[in-house]
Amino acid sequence: MSLISRKKYPLQTLAASVIATIGILSFAASTTSGKPITIDSPLRSMISNHCVSCHNPEKTKGELDLESILDADMSQHFETWDEVAWMLDEREMPPEDTPPDELPTESEYDLSTSWLKQQLSALGEGHHTETTISSKLGVVKKYCISCHNADEKEGGMNFETVRSEEILENTDVWERVIKKLESRQMPPTDRQRPSEATYEAVLANLIGTIDKSATDRPDPGRTDTFRRLNRTEYQNAIRDLLAVDVDAATPLLK
Repeated sequence: MSLISRKKYPLQTLAASVIATIGILSFAASTTSGKPITIDSPLRSMISNHCVSCHNPEKTKGELDLESILDADMSQHFETWDEVAWMLDEREMPPEDTPPDELPTESEYDLSTSWLKQQLSALGEGHHTETTISSKLGVVKKYCISCHNADEKEGGMNFETVRSEEILENTDVWERVIKKLESRQMPPTDRQRPSEATYEAVLANLIGTIDKSATDRPDPGRTDTFRRLNRTEYQNAIRDLLAVDVDAATPLLK
């Protein structure tokens, strides 16, 4: 069944199916010949016209450089193109603040998304396996930075500013991350998500680091003991609190 709604865009759907079929046959031919699989039309036109202005070596928005991998073997950047497929499908690329006259047409979206998903589906059959990631930096880069960066800051979190620093310098941020990961709320269910093994591994990494720091360097808060005020301090305190002048130099009890 086509990935595109047949009710809304029947002609575009037919065109997308034809182009995607041609693409998948070309992909199969390239695979059997041992040639690298690279981005072709209609996706190449889509990326070149609407995406590389923000995703290039000089401006890697969301740490995504599409210009540099357009001619690279798709199998070497499977996760990146998988993320692109999701963003195109959800109309998150280009961003929503793009002027309407600069956005792709629905036909461009449909043709590009269909072509890309066909390639990823064929490429993933028996060739792509997920590696368990235990590093917080690896997980952030792969699953989080596209939504939590200097431009978007979903949930008020910008991982671009904290991911290169020590966890202990931003424990409040990482405590929030731990809660989201434990409840499997991050990434959202409609996005590419880590495997259970990766969830557990990175949680163990984060929790272990924070707990060890709390044990090695406990912070009980203020530990200063109370002390008695001297006569001058007492006199000033009474004046400030009660607007009453007392002579603290004279004993109060006679």
